[in-house]
Amino acid sequence: MPISQLSPENMSGRYHYSLENLASAMKVVAEAAASLAWPMIIAIDGSAAVGKTQIVEYLKTLGYIQMSKGLLARIYTWVYQSFNFVDRPIEEFAQVARNLEVKTIKKEGKQVVLIESEYVGSHFLDPEGIDDESGLRSDQINQKVSWLSGQSLIVTLIHDHVREIAEKAAKDKQSLVVDGRDSVWTFLDSKLAVAKIYLYAQDHAIRFRAKERYKKKMAHDYPDVPIDPIDLKDVGEKAIQRTREDIHKSDGRLASLEEAYQLLSDGFYDEVIDTTEMTALETFFHILLVQIKIIESLTPGLNQDFLIN
Repeated sequence: MPISQLSPENMSGRYHYSLENLASAMKVVAEAAASLAWPMIIAIDGSAAVGKTQIVEYLKTLGYIQMSKGLLARIYTWVYQSFNFVDRPIEEFAQVARNLEVKTIKKEGKQVVLIESEYVGSHFLDPEGIDDESGLRSDQINQKVSWLSGQSLIVTLIHDHVREIAEKAAKDKQSLVVDGRDSVWTFLDSKLAVAKIYLYAQDHAIRFRAKERYKKKMAHDYPDVPIDPIDLKDVGEKAIQRTREDIHKSDGRLASLEEAYQLLSDGFYDEVIDTTEMTALETFFHILLVQIKIIESLTPGLNQDFLIN
């Protein structure tokens, strides 16, 4: 039975989810990555509020570095603003962006981005930072990133740049997870991504997750402000609408569920996973099983009874 067809109702044997099995699977993947000296490059695609971000965070605990088109768009926006391209032709900026070298590295136990080029010099940027100097989530970046990343020339640049980063990771034997709402297209005709994972969920699950994420953010940022029920409902509906809009974008669009099944049907390690009834940890477990399937194909004789029945 393909992993993509497993569900909490029909999982059994070695595929049964439990915290013990999850720990065992994580151990197998971590040990294999350390001993086999080969990179695991995974592309994770899917709609809004489907859980991609949390899965990426789990994968980072296993030594993966992260790159996404969204992160690249913020890096480009930082350069665009920091080097005063606002009043210059987009073609001039595109030339600078094309020559930009981007690395995701760990510094003091935290993932940061190092950008370098003859034009911009060398800079460390914080993917989660909100300060105007080096943070990629500052208000200045937030105000401009959507416009810049929507320019056709920049869409193509980001697409090509992600693939270059994946090529560099493979050469350096560094495991990489690429997440984004069009990763299927980015690696469709490339063998760089060992596995392409498309996550989806039914509308009611997307609404619920979007609302929960909003409530957590509000509790963190504005703990004394009550949440407006109308605003909360709007958050859920916007998540659904954003997915529909992403599917019909002219550039960098999200593959529909039907397209994902068709596009990934020939890939031995590619999976379409329904996360509607799954927790984030259960989804992570399924993705670990995909990795273990890859490990088993590369290491004949590996004991396959490592999971608790």
